[in-house]
Amino acid sequence: MSTGIDRSLLDQLVLSVGSLRSGKYSDFQIRCSDDNIIQAHRAVVCPRSRVLAAAIDGQFQEAVSQEIHLKDDEPSIVAKMMDFLYTLDYDDHRSPIKGPGDERRHDPASLVVNAKVYIVADKYELDDLKKLACTKYKQLLPGGTWNSSDFTESARLVYDNTMETDRMLRDIIVQSAGINVKALLDRGEFVELLKDHGDLATEIMGKVVARYESQVKDLETGKIVYDFGGTGVFTRNNGPVKR
Repeated sequence: MSTGIDRSLLDQLVLSVGSLRSGKYSDFQIRCSDDNIIQAHRAVVCPRSRVLAAAIDGQFQEAVSQEIHLKDDEPSIVAKMMDFLYTLDYDDHRSPIKGPGDERRHDPASLVVNAKVYIVADKYELDDLKKLACTKYKQLLPGGTWNSSDFTESARLVYDNTMETDRMLRDIIVQSAGINVKALLDRGEFVELLKDHGDLATEIMGKVVARYESQVKDLETGKIVYDFGGTGVFTRNNGPVKR
């Protein structure tokens, strides 16, 4: 007898749980900082987040309202966290906008949305949500969204609100900034960010140095002559370049 689970059955289960996002059959509620109420289910929320489970269990022992108040979190981001708990996804509002030359690109503001989701996921120990926020954030970077005030704001949010040892989204930010550092240094708000966060500046410098050393090695083997900060590439395949 096969032990495999029919994928359609799993899809039905996800849809069934997702349908509860409407609040039907809820057994507790979340009050947001704007007093908006989100109806929820302990069976869905508690197994996913130890922090929320502890808050729910602790408050219910002495209260009859069956309500927890997330007064320190942005309501729209709390809603996205709840969307994920019920549907395994959330909307980061990545609607395409018009770029230079009528080029269509993602709205850079979505970088900030995903950074905020990452931060709230870290706070409530939702590792799968953190991974999804990183994936969505990284998907937005091609096409020039890094060259925006939203990229700088998202980086500031992450570096202000996460531990130095939490590298998941920090590494993505540093990688993108290291590749595009020349253009980013022309942005005043990014320079201010580096002044405020010496750790970020040091990490970006490390990426730039590593990139330079890699290019020097390629220079010596004849693979590449020069490519610094994404400004230009000139390749050679006819043997080592003598310096």
